[in-house]
Amino acid sequence: MEKSRFFTLSLITLFLCLSIMFVSNVQAFEVFSKDFKDGEMLPENSGYGTGNISPEISWINVPLGSKSLVLIVSDPDAPNNDFVHWLIYNIPGQVSSIPANAPVVFFNDKSIKQGVNDFNDQRYSGPWPPTGSLHRYFFTLFALDIFINASQGLKKEQLRKKLKGHVIGETQIMGTFKRQDQ
Repeated sequence: MEKSRFFTLSLITLFLCLSIMFVSNVQAFEVFSKDFKDGEMLPENSGYGTGNISPEISWINVPLGSKSLVLIVSDPDAPNNDFVHWLIYNIPGQVSSIPANAPVVFFNDKSIKQGVNDFNDQRYSGPWPPTGSLHRYFFTLFALDIFINASQGLKKEQLRKKLKGHVIGETQIMGTFKRQDQ
């Protein structure tokens, strides 16, 4: 009786140790940029009135089972608390970056779609807060277990509904922007 209890406790301990080792070896889903560091200023030319050039965005360690990715760029400091600057969905799981100034070629992949942002544009529309005001811009990347069955032009509410129950990973990077009008 005592031997079986010891054996059971030994197995449980071994299982817990192996589980901890496995979990500690899993790499975190991470998004980053060559153009700015998390918490730092976005490039001046990324502003809506100063070039409107989207920054380069890259990611690593996409969760296993990811079929597609979604990028939502939003400003929680805007008056409506959620001003969306860019929506991209159905980015294939094997893609690992969006180049700066996201060329038309990137979107030639027929599966990759752009939604309609709060400027009512179907493209990147950079930050442009009130003069002198510092705003935060979150580049949130979602890993999904599906491709979204939709055409181009989803609005943020429509896209967020389609995400429900399908997000298997999420990561974000935040940049700031302060408009410097003369």
